[in-house]
Amino acid sequence: MGSRCSCVQEIIDEDDLRLKDDFNPCSMQKSPINVPSNIQSTMPITYNYKNSSEYQSFPSICLGRLGDTKEYPDGSLYRGEYKNGLREGFGIQVWANGVRYEGFWRNDKRHGKGCKIYANKDIYEGDWEDDYPSGIGIYLFNYGVKYEGSWKNGKKCGYGIETRPDGYRYEGNWENDEKYGYGVSIDVDNSRYEGKFLNGFKHGRGRFISADDIYEGEFFKGFMHGNGNYTWSDGRKYTGEMFENKMSGHGSLKWDDGKIYIGGFKDGKEHGPGVLTTTDGKTFQGNWVEGLRHGSGLIIFPNGKKINCEYANGKIISDRLD
Repeated sequence: MGSRCSCVQEIIDEDDLRLKDDFNPCSMQKSPINVPSNIQSTMPITYNYKNSSEYQSFPSICLGRLGDTKEYPDGSLYRGEYKNGLREGFGIQVWANGVRYEGFWRNDKRHGKGCKIYANKDIYEGDWEDDYPSGIGIYLFNYGVKYEGSWKNGKKCGYGIETRPDGYRYEGNWENDEKYGYGVSIDVDNSRYEGKFLNGFKHGRGRFISADDIYEGEFFKGFMHGNGNYTWSDGRKYTGEMFENKMSGHGSLKWDDGKIYIGGFKDGKEHGPGVLTTTDGKTFQGNWVEGLRHGSGLIIFPNGKKINCEYANGKIISDRLD
């Protein structure tokens, strides 16, 4: 073995392994988050730290197993238990770049309960399998984002909760490190989405609730897109096709006073052929362009009277009795 790097030796010094007697993660019994009962029994206890400087290592019951320090060819130092020359049981390993792992090993790989502090000061604490986070664990990013939940082969997979410093929260299913399947997200403006996700995006059937409006319907890559119902706080209600968060395609728009338009929409406005029925019983059948009547149209009164009209940018330019 070569000479030890002074910075690595400093990290693994006895003083750095000093522990608080009342801290006992070896038991690993309590759940740090409110999770389904089938998962809760396997959740590890949280370390309750905000960053790596507040991290507390395993207690003396674990450190009592530590043997001599061994240096590996990559310059890392390991102190812990061995079996047949391989790391097995409890041990601590520190790498020259500052990465540190404290926990259990099997067949020379991290396996069981353990905590890793990364070079960038990210922290993972929880279950390991064959050298990867697998099972239930907590990952704290150095910029404050926190994930608590299930892992598989080093990636978020299964049920989990993500929280961010700005107040954003997601609770639901994950696959391959992305939000996937059913989940609930609450954004910084307190708007709420309940529904399907795909590769991190709102995708499929869902329900979006903001401070004023509600949308229920289809989503595509994060957008309200497809068929759905949108209700405004002023009583208006739209039922029909959406394109990237806007009324586009065929649909119906009903006002609180009973007025209703059925026809084409584009970019959130009436566009193309449509029929407007007003509260006094009149009906207009004709064409719209960007929310304004434009071109030929027919007005039908409740008494049956009909007037043919020509419109330009919402104004009548000619009319005649039918």
